[in-house]
Amino acid sequence: MNSANMRQAHEADCVSTATIAVYLGLTAFALLSMAVSEGYDFSKGERGKFFRKNAKLNLPVYLDDEIQSYLQERAKSKGVAVAQLVNEMLRQDIKLIEEVK
Repeated sequence: MNSANMRQAHEADCVSTATIAVYLGLTAFALLSMAVSEGYDFSKGERGKFFRKNAKLNLPVYLDDEIQSYLQERAKSKGVAVAQLVNEMLRQDIKLIEEVK
């Protein structure tokens, strides 16, 4: 599955869940409560067991196929990773934006 299809599937899941919640007049808490079966026992659960204050969060970015192909080709021609190329491009854009302010 390519990135565009993954993004569309994710968006469809989000839309359908949100649509159902709105249609039923449910709050986010009520919707979450419905998702958790009564068969789960949280009595021995530990709050924050897996929480790490300084954990790094890498956000997924879904690119259109033509954008991803372009970036991959450009990164290959420069001999760098796509992530490095994108970061360089974004830094340049941010610098331009800040100069105009």
